[in-house]
Amino acid sequence: GPGLNRDLASVVTMVLAGNTTLYGPPPAHLLGPVPRADYIDAILKDTETVDEYLPWDTRNVILTLARVWAGVGSDVVHSKESAAEWALVRLPEAHRTVLQRAVAIYRGERDDFWEDVQPQIRAYAAYTSNAIRMAST
Repeated sequence: GPGLNRDLASVVTMVLAGNTTLYGPPPAHLLGPVPRADYIDAILKDTETVDEYLPWDTRNVILTLARVWAGVGSDVVHSKESAAEWALVRLPEAHRTVLQRAVAIYRGERDDFWEDVQPQIRAYAAYTSNAIRMAST
């Protein structure tokens, strides 16, 4: 509802999915399940800043778009890497290299360099943003 922290729905969902703790009872003993609609609302919020963040936080925006798409398109709570795996098999081939590069950078396997694929980045963002809209309506 209004005034509630939308991020909390996403965080609690991920904590429950992991269900591990450093000390004390597992999260599922303390927290009730988050309604799916609240979780979807929370992760959709991450798409609101794509245009603003894409130029300077490229890797994270690319991975976030995959995670949000996987979140609304499946019943699984995904990590960045599992979301990328989910999205890669659903992406048209033209958009896969952008996501594959983001995963490689995330894993530390290559430098964080994007200047050579700017048009492909914008095309990937447009495609996944549209896929997210279609999956969440």
